[in-house]
Amino acid sequence: MGSESAKIASLTSPFNAFGKGSIFDYFNEHSGYWINIGCEANQGYSFIHQVETIQNVEYRKFIKFPVKYNFSSGNTKIIDYSYPARREGYNSAQRYDRLIENSYFKNSNLYKGERRVSIHKYNEILSLVESLISLNQFALIEN
Repeated sequence: MGSESAKIASLTSPFNAFGKGSIFDYFNEHSGYWINIGCEANQGYSFIHQVETIQNVEYRKFIKFPVKYNFSSGNTKIIDYSYPARREGYNSAQRYDRLIENSYFKNSNLYKGERRVSIHKYNEILSLVESLISLNQFALIEN
């Protein structure tokens, strides 16, 4: 995020990884790009958790745990960090391969070379994942 990192940090919440006010919300509101270089499908698509959080899928539950956070003011404080963990009783196998095999996903990749690289407009792939999960909340996990 380079020279804008302090500004971006001030505009996002340190209390939650996903959902309103998160860095993923910032990418969406500011027309960011999602870039993966060399990642397997199940390693580099954490933005899917943003959609799971927004759509409140039944296989996630929020857990809170203490985290030491350094505020831009220089103060350090222990905060309660909220994270959408997998609920017990649901298979934890991710099936993000179903996303990368999607023709829209393939066609929206701005990188057209042979290497394992994907560059997407964040809003576009977020919308795609939202549509897949709204049709079937288990679309991207093995259930």
